[in-house]
Amino acid sequence: MATLSKNAQIMDALAELLEYPDDSLPKKLEACISLLKTDEKIKKAADHLTLFQDYAQANPAQSLEEAFTQAFDFNKEAALEVGWHLYGEDYARGDFLVKMRDLLRQGGVEEKQELPDHLTYVLSVVGRMDKESSTAFASMYLMSALNKMLKGIEKKEGPYQHVLKAIHFVVLENYADPLQIPGETRYES
Repeated sequence: MATLSKNAQIMDALAELLEYPDDSLPKKLEACISLLKTDEKIKKAADHLTLFQDYAQANPAQSLEEAFTQAFDFNKEAALEVGWHLYGEDYARGDFLVKMRDLLRQGGVEEKQELPDHLTYVLSVVGRMDKESSTAFASMYLMSALNKMLKGIEKKEGPYQHVLKAIHFVVLENYADPLQIPGETRYES
């Protein structure tokens, strides 16, 4: 298997932070922060993750699990399914799911239990795309969904907003073209 590019490593590391928290989270978080700090353009994203890390270190694991559930599972406005934010329950989401499943296959990203439009998969796929494709995809789909997720998570004040802000910053700086983002203005990181 080929070695992953730095972009793919960063996006995979960010994606891992959006998995249900377990004992491996502190190690994953530290690795992600270290990766972000190696890239001058996006090292500011590490500041957001440091705030998340501070919370994780100061609170018991159960508190982090509860924060995850409150942020994403019990808050449809911050649900981690990109297609849902773009299309809701419209049939167009089905087309997006098919598109994502194809992109997962092309990128060699293993589909597990989540739907193919889950943010963890989307981040991994974008990290494996060529520059032109990732810019188009991030601008057309990912930024719009991230903007909605961030607005939704702010209502539930909790540590996971820092993870989404870090992701938003990385995507905006490394992938998206702000002039190509449809609809709403960008969320300020």
